[in-house]
Amino acid sequence: MARIQATEVQAWLSDGRIVVDDSDLSEQIEEYVLSRVEGTYTTSTWVDKDTTPDLVRQVIAALTAALILRKAYSDQDDQIPYADKLEAMGEARLSQINEGKLVLTIGDVVVTSAQGDAAGTAAGPVFYPTETERLDSESPHRIAFEMGQEF
Repeated sequence: MARIQATEVQAWLSDGRIVVDDSDLSEQIEEYVLSRVEGTYTTSTWVDKDTTPDLVRQVIAALTAALILRKAYSDQDDQIPYADKLEAMGEARLSQINEGKLVLTIGDVVVTSAQGDAAGTAAGPVFYPTETERLDSESPHRIAFEMGQEF
């Protein structure tokens, strides 16, 4: 089942010269976008439009619109400025999602990252190993030496 609808793609192509229907939607773009955020989020539950975060759906729609534009005008010119802008915007949003600068939501529900927090909302940097692991004598990450210690 598709994660986006033709109307979401059509919104990026609002001038009416190109009409999008369900046959124009590309599963390859959906898979590409999901693979880009898979390291940050668990995407296995994002199977349709109701379970896929809104921002991810927007990125899929924008990249699909760029692909449709490239197909429609491929015989005229290699440079299609609007398609280039859509692709650049989609890639920038994917990077911001992975960096935690954008918070994903499904409706009003915040999607938690694979690390268990809402990406972009952490109180500060996260360090590994934790202080508890460093002090635990059984931990492989325990403190090996301290400042001023002589060998």
